[in-house]
Amino acid sequence: FADDDVNENANTNTNDNVNTNVNEIVKGYTNYQRHVLRHRSKPSIATLATLRKYAMNSGMGVMDYIDIEHTMEQERQEEEHQQQQQQQQQHVNNNNHDGVERRPHAAAVTVILGEACSLIHPLMMWKDGTGHALAHLMEQTQTRMHTTTTNNNNSNSKNRNSVNDSEIKIQETLHRMTVETIQILHEEAQNLSSKVGQWFLNDHNNNSSSNNN
Repeated sequence: FADDDVNENANTNTNDNVNTNVNEIVKGYTNYQRHVLRHRSKPSIATLATLRKYAMNSGMGVMDYIDIEHTMEQERQEEEHQQQQQQQQQHVNNNNHDGVERRPHAAAVTVILGEACSLIHPLMMWKDGTGHALAHLMEQTQTRMHTTTTNNNNSNSKNRNSVNDSEIKIQETLHRMTVETIQILHEEAQNLSSKVGQWFLNDHNNNSSSNNN
């Protein structure tokens, strides 16, 4: 009985260690993917934050500041057009540049959601793949359990069942990791977009108030 208790405790400790390692792996991967999303979104958000800071230091609303900066940029580019005699091509470049400068909030949100989608899409495919693999492995396990029951002396079947159990645990871990990472990326994209959206509302309201005054 003492040996049985020791073996049971050993198995319990092993399972606890495995679960701890799995949790650490999942947490580490989800944190990594969140960091990637924030890192890729940072330039557009930082550009918008800098623009808002300049507007505040200038004592004007963000929208007014954008309009003034855009007008000055247009004037500078028109001078370059005359000097370089490339008015038509430069006009196309102006239109592209115009859309980003005059809508920095929309540009930031577009980058955030675009980067989130680029990270989530392969995870969705990976999740589907692990789901199919789990279904196949579970079916194999049930079949082999039936075979082992009818032939208790078949050591090869027992070994295959053991391998199958390990594969199932791996696929379950991968499946959990993809599901939780997708959720984390979704929430992080929402948080970042909501922040930019709040900036837009504040900037628009402040700009309207200054115009009324």
